[in-house]
Parts: sequence; structure tokens; C-alpha cells
Amino acid sequence: MSIQSFLANHPDFYREGLLFFQRRLARESDFEKAYITLREKEGRVYSDDVVKALPVYRGGAMLEKEWKIRKRSADKLIGYLKKKPFNSILEVGCGNGWLLNYINQSMKIGLLGIDINETELRQAASLFSPNISFACADVDSDLPSSLRADVILLPSALQYFENPIKLITTLITKLNPNGELHVFDSPLYNANEVDAAQSRSKEYFTKQRVEPMKGMYYHHAWNILECFEHVIMHDPRSIRNRVFAKVGTVSPFPWIKIKAK
Repeated sequence: MSIQSFLANHPDFYREGLLFFQRRLARESDFEKAYITLREKEGRVYSDDVVKALPVYRGGAMLEKEWKIRKRSADKLIGYLKKKPFNSILEVGCGNGWLLNYINQSMKIGLLGIDINETELRQAASLFSPNISFACADVDSDLPSSLRADVILLPSALQYFENPIKLITTLITKLNPNGELHVFDSPLYNANEVDAAQSRSKEYFTKQRVEPMKGMYYHHAWNILECFEHVIMHDPRSIRNRVFAKVGTVSPFPWIKIKAK
């Protein structure tokens, strides 16, 4: 059964146009309102034409370097995934769907993106359906036990979850046998760096006048990984990567792989 057929026939989901919704999910959340407000102020709510071209960024010079790094990271991820016999990918926190669309250009497998951000999901569904399925759903709630994937991607999202250990534990249960969870493009800190990072973020949200984000953005330390068998695919702490990150040629964030038990 295809992912789209699964969602269309499961009682926990209903469909509005091209987008699926989890039945028990509250819509227009406070998080979505604060998040979209911040993204608009940062110039990161993109037009359809810009999203369709990502990770090649055609929205001006301000974010060009950031997207060159993201493209390099995405290319490495896809190169890795193509060597494996995977048949399905679930992206948690898919936003406007650019990464799944980029993967779809190289890998013809089942793709599902979920997020609680209805604003960006509607854009994703309008641009990339029916090749990719999108659902407004919360992984912190009870997703159907039968909803599983060979690969789960968690890019640029870990910092929006208060309890990362609970999140990762939940996602591991959603993997098929021999499946893999990939966490990337989110910062991890040494334990003695967390307080300073929290202060910087609070100052930034105050400057942007998006005060609610102070209670919705979390700073996690490397030691959260001690609970899981994992492989560090990209370690920004190495001397080499620290040098290249400063000149903007490699990601300053880690890439972590955790296999299904």
C-alpha cells in the first residue's frame, strides 16, 4: 500500500484538498503563529518559485551562503541513501517540502512529510503533490503504530522539541527493521555552552519582537546521544570541520545516524 493510500484509508487522518490532517491535532497552534512570524522577519518565507528551486537558492544574496551549505549536506545525504535498499522515507518537520522534493529527483520511493506548520505544509502540498504526501501531524501524539518507514529524517527540527530523548525514542519505534533515523542541521552544544546559547537566543527573539519563541526553542547538549547507539556522520567539533565551517564551506551542525533496534 502506498503512503498516500495508507493516509487516505486510516481513521486517524482526514483529507482537505492535497493535505492530510491528524484528526486529534489542534490547528493554528501558537507555535505555528510565532514560527511563521519569525520566519517572515528573517526573510525565510519563500515564494513558490524559490521553494521549487531549492536547495539552489534564487531569493537574493542574504541567504545564499546558507543554502550552498544546505545543498552540500543534502547531496551527501542523498548519496548515502541511494546506496541503501530503502523503500520509504518519513521527514519530521518537513516545512515547505524542499528536501523531500530534492530527494524525489534522485530516488523514486515512498515519501511522506509531516509537520504541525499548516502554512508551509499547504505550500508543500500545492507544489509537490501527488509525488510526495504531506500530513499535518504531531509526532509527540499517538501516531498510528502501523505508520512506519525505512528512513526517518529529522532536519533542522530537534531544537523545537523540549524532550529530545523522548522524541528520538518515539521515532525509533517508527522505523522498519534495519531502518535508520538521521538527525541533522540542528545545533548540539557542550554542556557548559548551553546557558550562553540560551541567552543568545533569548536576546535574538527579543530583538526580532517574537517573544513567544523564547519558550519554544530549546538548546540540547551532545550528551542526549548517550542514550542511543549512534554514528556521527559529520562532526562539526573536529578541527578540520571547525575551520571549514568558519569560512562557510561545511555545515556547522552534526549529522547523526541511529539504527533501528
